[in-house]
Amino acid sequence: FIAGIAEMVNMTANHTALQMSAPPELRGRVSSLLPMFPAMMALGGLSTGALAEWIGAPSAVIALSLLGIAVVSTAWWRSTALRGLRLTKLVELH
Repeated sequence: FIAGIAEMVNMTANHTALQMSAPPELRGRVSSLLPMFPAMMALGGLSTGALAEWIGAPSAVIALSLLGIAVVSTAWWRSTALRGLRLTKLVELH
């Protein structure tokens, strides 16, 4: 139950950030990409399950958590636009 709530909050935040950061003339195109998120989560679940079967669930959780931290940290470090992104600024612009 809690995981479902967390997923909905995460999806809402993702959709809001994407819509608010897109130029008005491209928002329709951005909206057309939003249904792909659940499909990507399903593919992630499939690959995570395969990894857990191969190395065990606890090791898979640790490995994928470390991978996620590394990817987000690298993106944050390399992107000045990402570091400067603030939802309050996006809302004020529109």
